[in-house]
Amino acid sequence: MGIALVGVVSLEKRVWAFGEQPPAGSHQAPGLVRAWASQVQMDPARSRVQYLCLYEDTLLVQTDRAVLHAFDAETGRTQWTMMVGSPDRPSLQPDLNEQLVAVVNGSTLFVLNRIDGKILWKTALEGFPGAGPTLGRGRVYVPMLQGLVYVYPLQPAKDPREELGELRSPRPKRQKETPQEQRARMAEFRLSQEKIRPVVCQSIGHTMIPLRVGGQDAVSEYVAWPSHLGDLFIGVFDSRAEKMTVRHRLQTYKSISAPPAYSPPPRQKPAQGGTFFVANHEGYVWAVEEKSGMILWKFATGRTIQSAPVLIDTQLFVTPLDGGLYCLNAQTGQQQWYQPSIVQFVAASKQCVYATDKQGRLHILDRKAGTHMDSFSVAGQMLLTNTENDRIYMASPTGLVQCFRESELTEPVVHSTARAPTPQTPPPIIQQEAFPAQKEQSPPQQPQDKLFPFEQPPSKEEPVPKEKPQEAPNPF
Repeated sequence: MGIALVGVVSLEKRVWAFGEQPPAGSHQAPGLVRAWASQVQMDPARSRVQYLCLYEDTLLVQTDRAVLHAFDAETGRTQWTMMVGSPDRPSLQPDLNEQLVAVVNGSTLFVLNRIDGKILWKTALEGFPGAGPTLGRGRVYVPMLQGLVYVYPLQPAKDPREELGELRSPRPKRQKETPQEQRARMAEFRLSQEKIRPVVCQSIGHTMIPLRVGGQDAVSEYVAWPSHLGDLFIGVFDSRAEKMTVRHRLQTYKSISAPPAYSPPPRQKPAQGGTFFVANHEGYVWAVEEKSGMILWKFATGRTIQSAPVLIDTQLFVTPLDGGLYCLNAQTGQQQWYQPSIVQFVAASKQCVYATDKQGRLHILDRKAGTHMDSFSVAGQMLLTNTENDRIYMASPTGLVQCFRESELTEPVVHSTARAPTPQTPPPIIQQEAFPAQKEQSPPQQPQDKLFPFEQPPSKEEPVPKEKPQEAPNPF
């Protein structure tokens, strides 16, 4: 514990030093300040920090003794802490969304409420999980070692007062909630305890990488995952038929060690579909359309890539295994700049990119040109690859968690590609692409999944059929 604190003091002094006296020149490093520091509730003599995960205002820290500790990402205040499963069994990397947290401990899948950490549902997996779970819209995906993908639909529990007729349905909904009212409502959320049979999708090879959720609408949800054989599979889950099928397969012929990155479609053209970005051990990076499976571009680094590509707005950052940071244009695949010796992308603001090298030094780079601005040591710290905003999160092995930010950025800079927007209305053009045979039979009111507390019902003031002539032509 004392050793970790000494490292923190020296780090803070170094940050303040270059914050007060930036180097001379046209490109000056911004001053960094420590926003907060807090301690994970763990026994530092017996356990170590294993994973850091971020979603909106929740920073989740997982230890190798099955402890989950949720912090407020902006203040460092503890939201909740919970031991999930057995400390003697391995826990895989968790996943978060607006309402839920999913984690696998041993061979048991747990689903928790993100607001208060209560276990809402759990089930024993029928096989050996290959990687951690991924949360979709009202469902959770679990890759299994033998090439299967299990999909567990999550059904909200019914209010017993509604079943007894004591509660009017539908309940009146307020137009706008305060953050406190929203959290209180989400804390009351419960899942049905009925036994759920998973929907199974078969792929080729071992699936040992978490899935990446792509585009969503009222009926379909696209997901992508790699296999150890070097194949990237793009599948579609149909909520009406409760079925998941593989739509496309990209053969790279070399192993893929990380999940793909995802770029959502433009808000003006949601039917266009998003793009997956994947890299393999041969050093190639691909951009693949999720709906058509068409390769948009391919970039060669000539060096082994084991980490996932990182998408920040219109820039794609790729780090080969032996060091170096490539900044590519995500739309064209053209190289914008290159910085040697970098091994991990950490975070990015509007002007700066933060990344570490092999010696455990955090480098500050100009985001537009890639030029070096400053650096300082963060040796021995685990740093989160933050794709959501500009904050720098790090944790010591014994559980001291810190957050750093640029002194002028009192509010986080949220990236436009942090996550795909939650669909509010069912776009008919997407349904026609996914299910062309049902074009004439599908009425405007499609059966939808039960809404979770964080989702809003479709707006009746936005008639979707009027926008059909303006949509892009069917790509199939």
